[in-house]
Amino acid sequence: MNPSGKLPETFPYETRTDIDYPGDGYKVCYDEKWRVGYRYYDHHPEKVWFPFGFGLSYTSFEYSDMRVSETDDGFEVSVNVKNVGNADGKEVVQLYVTDTKSTMSVPKKALCGFEKVFIRAGEEKKVVIKVGKDRLAYYNTCLKKWLIEPGMFVFSVGASAADIRLRREILIDHECEYTINYNAEQIMG
Repeated sequence: MNPSGKLPETFPYETRTDIDYPGDGYKVCYDEKWRVGYRYYDHHPEKVWFPFGFGLSYTSFEYSDMRVSETDDGFEVSVNVKNVGNADGKEVVQLYVTDTKSTMSVPKKALCGFEKVFIRAGEEKKVVIKVGKDRLAYYNTCLKKWLIEPGMFVFSVGASAADIRLRREILIDHECEYTINYNAEQIMG
């Protein structure tokens, strides 16, 4: 049987000892928010031993012909995956999204979908991952609602968080609500 599991965690080369732990000895403030796991390593230059989504296999897969199309309730991302090895196997195609110009603090890439597919040796399959628009939204604390900011988004597919094979940019262009802060300056978000 060909192994096809993927890691749900990132394993660094070495344990860091230079990190200042938050707090004063009596209480600790956990304010890392989304900056944990693979999202942490996207923002820090440390080498990782095994990245999030990594897995072993007796075969190899090639990705090609990535397409992104808009649907009524989100997006549909398709990619062709070919088993170029000599053994049958399963591949977990991972889809990440990046909001390139967000006014809020967002990760460089966020897992927004995945699909596990069985592919025989030499066979090629089209893998389709549906992404709801809610996967692109962030909570705006000023407006107290979820919003999708207009701008450029990048959809990336790969075999792990560190092994991105294909990317496609899409422009989301729509009216977005603005709010006014206490200094009467207009800001988004």
